[in-house]
Amino acid sequence: MKSFSLFVYSLLLTLIFYPQDLLAEGKNDYEKVLLWGDLHVHSNFSFDAYSFGNTALGPDKAYEFAKGLPVKAPNGELAQLSTPLDFLLVSDHAEYLGLFLGLERDDPKLKNSALGQRWLNYFQSGTQAPISREYVQMIERQKDIELLPEDFNKSAWSKLLDFAERYNEPGVFSALIGFEWTSMINGDNLHRVVVYRDGMSKAQKMLPFSALDSPDPEDLWKFMGKYEQSTGGQVIAIPHNGNVSNGVMFSDKRVDGSDFDASYSAKRQKWEPLYEVTQVKGDAEAHPYLSPTDEYADFETWDQGNLRMEPKDKKMLQGEYARAALKNGLVLSNKYGTNPFKFGLVGGTDTHNALSTSDDENFYGKFVDSLPSEERTSSSLGDRLWDNWRLSASGYTAVWAKENTREAIFDALKRREVYATSGPRILLKFFGGWNYASEDLEAPEFFNKTAYEDGVPMGGSFTNLNSEAKPRFVFKISKDPKGSKIDKFQIIKGWVDEDGQIGEKVFTVMESADGKGLDTFVGIWVDKDFKIDQEAFYYARVLEVPTKRWSTYDQERYDVSLDPEIPTLIRERAYSSPIWFEPNRK
Repeated sequence: MKSFSLFVYSLLLTLIFYPQDLLAEGKNDYEKVLLWGDLHVHSNFSFDAYSFGNTALGPDKAYEFAKGLPVKAPNGELAQLSTPLDFLLVSDHAEYLGLFLGLERDDPKLKNSALGQRWLNYFQSGTQAPISREYVQMIERQKDIELLPEDFNKSAWSKLLDFAERYNEPGVFSALIGFEWTSMINGDNLHRVVVYRDGMSKAQKMLPFSALDSPDPEDLWKFMGKYEQSTGGQVIAIPHNGNVSNGVMFSDKRVDGSDFDASYSAKRQKWEPLYEVTQVKGDAEAHPYLSPTDEYADFETWDQGNLRMEPKDKKMLQGEYARAALKNGLVLSNKYGTNPFKFGLVGGTDTHNALSTSDDENFYGKFVDSLPSEERTSSSLGDRLWDNWRLSASGYTAVWAKENTREAIFDALKRREVYATSGPRILLKFFGGWNYASEDLEAPEFFNKTAYEDGVPMGGSFTNLNSEAKPRFVFKISKDPKGSKIDKFQIIKGWVDEDGQIGEKVFTVMESADGKGLDTFVGIWVDKDFKIDQEAFYYARVLEVPTKRWSTYDQERYDVSLDPEIPTLIRERAYSSPIWFEPNRK
């Protein structure tokens, strides 16, 4: 009796303090949870966020907003998400991080450099224009670079990390650590968000690498390698906005003008496993010029020019869009043995107002001048750049992770088991393999276990089975519980043939019969055109039924007229990370 009592007592203690130990035995190794977040948010720690008007909302407000708490926006409105996020990365620009907050408090550390003292003088005299002008000139190497004192930089980085530590709640909400590297060569965007797997104890050991240190991504990768070697931590970089790079983001030339080689290709694949395909400055999955037979390629398209507003030639588009880069990656893979453009797809808002909103009905813009107002559909970004109506209420990252922790989310990002949406919380599962059968889809454990055992999830690769087999792809899609219905499920295939010629095709696998949409799509698709000697990729695209664009909500809310060029309706969407078929090479 005594031993039984001890057993019951031990069981109760285990249930109270270690319930995961009892659940672990019944949980398979593949089972994951779907988490939603934003890897690209700026606060008033970023130079441009503050200089364009966000003087009040810091990292604390960004995290509180992401957790579902109400936050007073710079326009005085009380902003709040209808559904909180599961994770957030406040990715403030590394260049002069926290500068204006230091100028506000007359930080004595700034006075230990000529630059800091000069900028303090400007700020205290009531003018910021010379500071902004010098900042841009130094970022673009038009002026000799001057740096702020190291103790100021360390203090700013430490403050940013401290906010992340304060709001991180493993199992509930993950406050990821990172920064944005803001390279802009001749106005061509090469920006990357650097994401850490680690917490403050490791991240604080090295200051962020900025474009002031070097505008070349290869030097950024060297920094990342040094960080991992010296701290035992892990980092990745996520490029974004190739559509404002004037063809440079996915060029087949390095920054110094030389060709890729095997070493470069391997490094790029290692350090940059993801691409931010949709965000506030447009969608970069495809372009109608590059994919003229794809009727849905022209979605929230930004193709006016680079960050200097210098116009682009059509030939530049090839180096700007995800689908074109994925195809060119196959060619480069054959040439160098490694695919430099083997990346998964994520979304981010790139808000500079600290408010991560991707809902067209609840959109808080990029800068302060694109917050909800009667004027924002007729004003311009930063009062001198693009028209604000061109802004896209996008996007979010969906992650299939083991649990809601920094480490588990990072691991999912690194293995590319992630997808992008333009905002809706659409559930998407997508697997590729050789042996899937229609009757398997009804099994309770199929998408949580069997699909992994018999194939690979989004972001994975598979190779030859035999010369007769055709690859099979299984999928499961469910609408956003608070959103619109799903109209179409498509698979986009890209390939390179034995002559080095690239091709693409969009397959509409399932669609609603009446165009009114469905709640769920589940099915299997076989590539009947498959050729075993052709390297290829496949990714899923999910299209909702048409819904109102954010500018249409503004039109109704403020009773304003819109330029006829502004779309009234859009098709919100999701993009899976690709699955690659890689033929056995000798």
